[in-house]
Amino acid sequence: MIKSIAIISLILIAYVALAYFNEQAGQLSVSYVVDGDTFVTTNDETVRVWGIDAPEEDQPFYQTATITLESLIEDSFLACNFITKGKYRRDIMRCYNADGQDIGALMIQKGMAKDYNSVSGGYYMRDEIQAQKRQLGIWKK
Repeated sequence: MIKSIAIISLILIAYVALAYFNEQAGQLSVSYVVDGDTFVTTNDETVRVWGIDAPEEDQPFYQTATITLESLIEDSFLACNFITKGKYRRDIMRCYNADGQDIGALMIQKGMAKDYNSVSGGYYMRDEIQAQKRQLGIWKK
């Protein structure tokens, strides 16, 4: 009897945890990439990757950053946490690939974006410094 109650309790706890996770992190499918820090989902939601700033259309490495983000997220499902609604009505989200890797961190590690310090509070600064030292992407001299 006690074993049954314990098992039922564990199942209930797992169910509640799963429901909480699904509410906090939605699984998204990418339709297309707009630029190095923005993409559109198959549900026509525009998502801005939290904490990073990639080159704009009139800046060097714009196309390379866009292609890099495409290579990281297209044809896959992303687990994304909604942070806030941003400027231009985009959803600001922190997203992870199927391996659990942070998409923002990957973009910065590859030298394709900067830490957006005023948003992230320096969350990715260590990754940015490493990319600078290795002269990757936008840090190439």
